[in-house]
Amino acid sequence: MTIFEKIINREIPSYIIYEDSEHIAILDINPIVRGHTLVIPKQVVEDILDMDGESYAKLMSVSQQIAKTIKAKLGPRRVGYVVMGFGVPHTHVHLVPLDGEADLNFNNAKQATSEDLDKVKNILNNK
Repeated sequence: MTIFEKIINREIPSYIIYEDSEHIAILDINPIVRGHTLVIPKQVVEDILDMDGESYAKLMSVSQQIAKTIKAKLGPRRVGYVVMGFGVPHTHVHLVPLDGEADLNFNNAKQATSEDLDKVKNILNNK
């Protein structure tokens, strides 16, 4: 079982900013920038290229919706989309608030504090 399945099943805590019957979006606890979010389909598919067309389209649609919220509420110039799939064998989309290309550097990732994750979650959830 992947860490994402444990999050989906509420076996481990996370900072959920969106959920529907097929997807969950959580704040990355090791963000490369503030607001770095993961959009995860609840159905386990290891490689995004193995998703059926409808599931892929739904994942991108949900990612777009969340990216628009990130842009409106956190104010970055852009929101980058990254799909790597190396860290966890469960498809997920990284949404990364960007003010410039240098912001998209995964070597800059560092553990976020619970306080900051709560603040960002509340901003994105309108609280």
